[in-house]
Amino acid sequence: MSKNAYGRYTILDSCFQNTNRTYTIDTLLQKVNETLEAEERGKSISLRQLRMDINFMCTNWGLEFNEKEGKKTVYRYEDPTFSIYKQDMAEHHKEAIQTAIEFLKNYTGNHEMHNLIDTLETANISVANRNEPRKIIELDLNDYYTGNKHKAKLADHIRQRDVLSIEYQSFKAKEANKQIFHPQYLKCYNNRWFLIGCNSEYPDNITVLPLDRIKAFKKISKPKYIEMDEDWGEYFMDMIGVSADGENGPEEVVLRFYNNRGPYVATKPLHHSQKKLTEVSPGVHEVRLKVIVNRELKSQILHFGMDIEVISPKSLADIVKAELEEAARRYMKKK
Repeated sequence: MSKNAYGRYTILDSCFQNTNRTYTIDTLLQKVNETLEAEERGKSISLRQLRMDINFMCTNWGLEFNEKEGKKTVYRYEDPTFSIYKQDMAEHHKEAIQTAIEFLKNYTGNHEMHNLIDTLETANISVANRNEPRKIIELDLNDYYTGNKHKAKLADHIRQRDVLSIEYQSFKAKEANKQIFHPQYLKCYNNRWFLIGCNSEYPDNITVLPLDRIKAFKKISKPKYIEMDEDWGEYFMDMIGVSADGENGPEEVVLRFYNNRGPYVATKPLHHSQKKLTEVSPGVHEVRLKVIVNRELKSQILHFGMDIEVISPKSLADIVKAELEEAARRYMKKK
């Protein structure tokens, strides 16, 4: 089955779930082709191809469409929470995944493959356990992250060195703005994806765009693509997250953990530079990192609340102290 076909099934699945609009065969064709064009998922399709897609979905997922509008069938799921992607996986698909896992195990020296194998094996356990009365695993997935739909297409544009016109709306902005963007890299942090590159207006600056704030994008022929001279793996090596926050390089950060929180940090390091845990007194531990001080590091520190203290640098300790004092003042006002 081609990637384009599955893309069309995704569009149709969304239409069939929509209770706010009535789709007949004609309006379905219009919607599918508009979406294919807007998201550059492939060429527009004919009415004959659309009927073949619907028949395929009906055959494989047992769909029925009996509601009428005049003489035309209305295509809508009886249960709007139904989705073809929520159904149990066919046995031959499960076998195909297991075969793929066994094949990929030959490439465990590759870091990306190692992560892919772990993801597939976890998903395989979840699928096998799905219909069992005793649940043994839970996946913490961000199914509703709106940026996911952009990943594959943006990756293609990066590979092809395409210049994009992007409609982007920050959380603070009342409406989206258009910018000419030269995409270079995709990075995931904390279950959120980011597009890294440069804006034509500021070509020497690295710009980071969260995918969930991108409203739309399209390839444009001009200006010429700017390829930035960055090793992106190296660029992000010394930071947590994606925020460079100024021109400062990595600093030694010493953190002290109380109430036996240290062993937790030892098993789930804050950063790859984290040194071995040192016990300074019973239940109190210290770790050292070599990182760029940015907003993500501050968020990680604040996450531990009263169980953490910044020993150095003093500038970071002062920032964290000020933020905690401001938070305490807000609670004091409620008395």
